[in-house]
Amino acid sequence: MFRCFLTGIELKEDDAYTLDVGAARRIIRELKNKAYALEKLVEELGHWDKVEIRNAQGKDIKQNRRRLICRQLAEAFSKTYPGENIFMRWTEWISRKRCKEPEGKK
Repeated sequence: MFRCFLTGIELKEDDAYTLDVGAARRIIRELKNKAYALEKLVEELGHWDKVEIRNAQGKDIKQNRRRLICRQLAEAFSKTYPGENIFMRWTEWISRKRCKEPEGKK
């Protein structure tokens, strides 16, 4: 009879499993690569840039703005991280930001 290393229960040979260390290491390597790529995205796209825009009165003003990318790139990058959408539309981000601001700052 075999025994489970973690629980100590007795096992039949057909019910016993062992870790495929090679497969586990490949998964760890893939996860590290994904984490590195995500860190690079945050490093590149997580900053604020000072941009010049035209306001409603037609006057040019400077404003801090998050870095933007096109929909196609956002969709392509998002496919790398299934289960969690790491990009959102600019308009959605603005809505969230306005909802979180205290009353005096709107």
